[in-house]
Amino acid sequence: MSIFVLLSLISCGFSEGKFVATDPVNPVGPQGQNITFFNSITPEPNLILGGQPSESELTSLAEAGYKTVISLRGQGESSGFDEPSVLEGLGLAFRPIPIGGPADLTFANAARMRAILDDTSAWPIVVHCASGNRVGALFAIDAAASGLSTEEAITKGRAYGMTSLSSTVNQMLSD
Repeated sequence: MSIFVLLSLISCGFSEGKFVATDPVNPVGPQGQNITFFNSITPEPNLILGGQPSESELTSLAEAGYKTVISLRGQGESSGFDEPSVLEGLGLAFRPIPIGGPADLTFANAARMRAILDDTSAWPIVVHCASGNRVGALFAIDAAASGLSTEEAITKGRAYGMTSLSSTVNQMLSD
């Protein structure tokens, strides 16, 4: 694969097996606002992925019109505040899918995430973990489940935030 093609893939999002041009560096809210939090990217319209948003960043996301937050943080993994209570107070739905480590990166958890993503009433959506790595990993697994090749799924996962879990997910998808 040429470097141009690889860079093109990384700078694009995937939607239903098709490439969708995006600007993953500058997350934009549904009303055109610039919204950022740790390692945040917007690979698709109205979908922000990344690390743990702070309380004030969650407030900004609510004000921007986001409706649902999917947290991939493991059980007992502290965000430093009571995220479910904060989200409830902001009127946002909290949808936890605990990914405590590589053993939780499963097709079943990817399907749980996909079910939320397929619910149009849940949009716009935020998906986060602590750094964004597990987010990208789960999107890679979701991509493989939807029929993308292992290489395409890994590329999507990296574009969606996967870093150190790349080899783990690659091995899982190759088995």
